Amino acid sequence: MTPEDRESLVDAFCEVAYVQDREGQSDLLSCLPLRIRREVGTGPVYRFALRLIAACETQGALLPLVRWVLRKDARSVAAEALAAEAAPYVREAEDTVLGPVLVDTATAGAATVGGDLTTVRAELTRLPCEPGVRGSYRSIRADHVGKGGGLPPPETAWEALVNLALLPAFADPSPAARFCAWLAQAYPALACADLLGQWGGTGAVDPVPAPPPEDLPARLVVRVSRSCRESYDLESWSVLSDGRGGPPDFTEHWMDRDVAGEEVSVRVGSRLDLMLADSRAAHHGSTRVELVTSLDLMAEAVAERWQNGRTRQGQSLGERAEVVYRDEALLDRRDPEVRSAQKRFSQRWAGLFREGRASVFDLFHTADMNERLIAKRIDDDTVIGISVPHGLGEAFLSVALAVRSGVPVIIWHCGDGPRPVGSWLSPVQMEREVTVSSDDMTELPAALLSSRSGRVSPTDYGYIESSSEIAVIYHDTLPVLPPPPPPMSHRSIQ
Repeated sequence: MTPEDRESLVDAFCEVAYVQDREGQSDLLSCLPLRIRREVGTGPVYRFALRLIAACETQGALLPLVRWVLRKDARSVAAEALAAEAAPYVREAEDTVLGPVLVDTATAGAATVGGDLTTVRAELTRLPCEPGVRGSYRSIRADHVGKGGGLPPPETAWEALVNLALLPAFADPSPAARFCAWLAQAYPALACADLLGQWGGTGAVDPVPAPPPEDLPARLVVRVSRSCRESYDLESWSVLSDGRGGPPDFTEHWMDRDVAGEEVSVRVGSRLDLMLADSRAAHHGSTRVELVTSLDLMAEAVAERWQNGRTRQGQSLGERAEVVYRDEALLDRRDPEVRSAQKRFSQRWAGLFREGRASVFDLFHTADMNERLIAKRIDDDTVIGISVPHGLGEAFLSVALAVRSGVPVIIWHCGDGPRPVGSWLSPVQMEREVTVSSDDMTELPAALLSSRSGRVSPTDYGYIESSSEIAVIYHDTLPVLPPPPPPMSHRSIQ
């Protein structure tokens, strides 16, 4: 590390609010190795930062330092800026840990090792520690008697892999290899699944308890685009599993052109009928329609009408299936802003599952807040969603900001008259925010369907008042579009 790079790292560290006082400094030091604690004492923030970073650099502890600051300062903007400054050194530390454990360096060159780890890192950092991943990680960790590398609990599958690689390998396969084998088996659709399988070796999965089948909905993904002024093109895919709890596959593809606005629900309903007629739909416990389009078109077309439009069965679309909306702008992962938003989505979902609760920020209560304060609250990763009441001025800008900031759930009230979210989503409300559980958020589309279809009455728990007047923009971690076809080659032509 050059003196200039070290100074930039120290400056970024000094901006983190968590270490501005001696209490925060002591708390951070307590998470680091004893040799660091003996060398560095608390004090003025710049001196503390200078001594701590120098000690961590010398003793190879920049990885745990950055991980603990991110966790302790709740992934604030300042903590993320520090992580960005330290990223090259953290990657180097991760490669140093994982390379000898997983890759046969005797047969693979340094460039191959680095390239393989880069590929796996890019995939696994987008996979949050949801219940299956977390359960496998904890099971492997519990089987091991050795002390780990002093890192905080993982928030992504990549962090879990690094944590396990720091455990001493008392037996073959190593903890990291066992986790790779499990990931390759549980997530075969990952682009790096073959690499993970190679690293996992044979016989590595047996000691790991199989995760419970994930009860994913049968999904109809509908991409809506403008055809002409008064009509739309609908490109639809069914996403079904071959068996209960199996990985979802894009199985059927339909194209409907020049569909009038009032006919959207009818046409989507007919595609829903075709999907439900597929025998594979019986492997799923619920049915979901995902309407994918741009935020501009959602607003211009008043897209929430589509969920209330009638299908050929006479029911509204929202009474037949869970209906959610997705922003089409988030599909292009080549865009750095899109990758950033997707990463924030994963982090917020991971935080919700880890802590068991998060916040929904209610714009109904923001009349006395300026734009800067609203933007700051939306940027907080403890916020899993925002609630947008009907008739709110500049609502579109708030929604666009929330999506770009990685807020995965946006609850849109499209009925007459504004109303707060807390009256039906949660009994716990504190000023402008509602505290929600992981069940509140993961089951929100299903709860709306139950209320719209009359499966629950106003006296039942979980009933949502005026549910047909609520639309949900919902960005979870399920794939939205089928993977692109492989590039043409002379082999594929043969």
